[in-house]
Amino acid sequence: MIINSFSIKKEKGDSFEEKELVFSNSRNEFYSPNNSTGKTTLMRIMLYAMGFDCSGTRKVPFPPLYTQIKIKNLKSEYVINRHGDEISINEDLYMLPTDRQKIISLIFGIENIDVLNNILGCFYFDQELGWEMLNKGKVSSSISFDLNDFLRGLSNFNKYDDVAKKQLIDARLAKFKAVDNVIQYKDKVKIEIDPFSVPSNDQLKKETIELTQAKIEIGQTDDEIRQIQSTINDNKRFLEYIDEMNLLLKNDDGTVRAIGSHDLYLADANNGLLRTRLELLLSKRNELKKKEAALNAIIDSQISILTPDDALSSFDHLVTNVQFNHEELSKTIRALEKEKTKISEEIKKPNPESDKYKERLSSLVLEYAKDVGVDAYVNKNDPLFGYNKSQFSGAILHMLSFSFKAALTKLVEEKYGLVLPLLIDSPQGREVKKESITKMLSVVNSKFEKNQVFISSIYQYPSIFSDIKINKMNGHYFDFSEATQETLF
Repeated sequence: MIINSFSIKKEKGDSFEEKELVFSNSRNEFYSPNNSTGKTTLMRIMLYAMGFDCSGTRKVPFPPLYTQIKIKNLKSEYVINRHGDEISINEDLYMLPTDRQKIISLIFGIENIDVLNNILGCFYFDQELGWEMLNKGKVSSSISFDLNDFLRGLSNFNKYDDVAKKQLIDARLAKFKAVDNVIQYKDKVKIEIDPFSVPSNDQLKKETIELTQAKIEIGQTDDEIRQIQSTINDNKRFLEYIDEMNLLLKNDDGTVRAIGSHDLYLADANNGLLRTRLELLLSKRNELKKKEAALNAIIDSQISILTPDDALSSFDHLVTNVQFNHEELSKTIRALEKEKTKISEEIKKPNPESDKYKERLSSLVLEYAKDVGVDAYVNKNDPLFGYNKSQFSGAILHMLSFSFKAALTKLVEEKYGLVLPLLIDSPQGREVKKESITKMLSVVNSKFEKNQVFISSIYQYPSIFSDIKINKMNGHYFDFSEATQETLF
């Protein structure tokens, strides 16, 4: 898989300012000798452009930006455009978050849901969280990784029904426990609540009703957008199918001619009407989202006016009207927790195919840990799960995390033939010695020679990467110039 280029458009007055980066198929670096110049932001927005749930920063919020990323995988080449929750891939239209799995599946050429949900944890080293994760944890602030789920996906040992049941139980438990907390609080309230003393804010009620209506309208608009997008995509695939059939039409006079999608009456006109309707709906949705944001701001400002005593009085008044049988609620919670434990054990049951991948991943972790000099810290009895991260220093955890991700990347290649890019943010770490960084990046260069590599760093590494393309960042977002050599080594 190769990321060919990335471009971004920002509104500037009445026009747009556009910047583009064309990448090397081999090694790339986002470099600045200084921190806070946008290196991490650039790496995250590339993932955002691919449809991942990556958040922007205070200085650079992502939703207002127009991004385009061009990618080549095993099956095809894709031009992916994103603005907010709207994504188009080679003219097919999608809406986030509803279509996220479809988008990620198309880009990586993988269909298994468990693998897709964990794919980012295989190749992306987040500046902070990425160097602390082994078999489970946060890939970024909003994306998690679970090795058990990943291995289950590789083996196609699907437990989707059980996983769905567990998720439903988790949601119900969270609600019941919240209610239980309210009931316990109610029992502690010893004062009489005068219903006429509760603070009243008619304006707040009005804005809250309007916000609810706006949310409902946004949901309805999203549904219609998805329906039209699906119809447009289906029409496109049908017209392509007609052309691929190489159909022949025999006329009344016996002559034969080839026909294609261009012969279908009003096909272009119908699609044009659909696209016009889609543009109107997208515009309507943007206005509704603006209204939603404005109403949220008004409500927040109204709430902030209430004194803590007013707010507490309102809450106490509401709590006194909550009617639940505490004993029955406790029984329900215990029953759900018992059912959750049973389903969790069923999900974790091993299978021969999963064991095969587990053994291979274990050997790869040991191999890369030895390469970077931390094999002594690998649990030989359980190389994948036998860890207490609090026992390790930051430097050791840094190198172990690299060993795990390197192993995961290689396992994906062996399973699917997919050579993932490596996105490595801040490889130097806070406690990591120069010698360890040299070992780690040397492994990247020698054992992942087919993988496209992206590094963001305050250092350059010419002694390791002879063919690296340097993109120097000078502190102005997405403003690049030729690099001058300033190297750690």
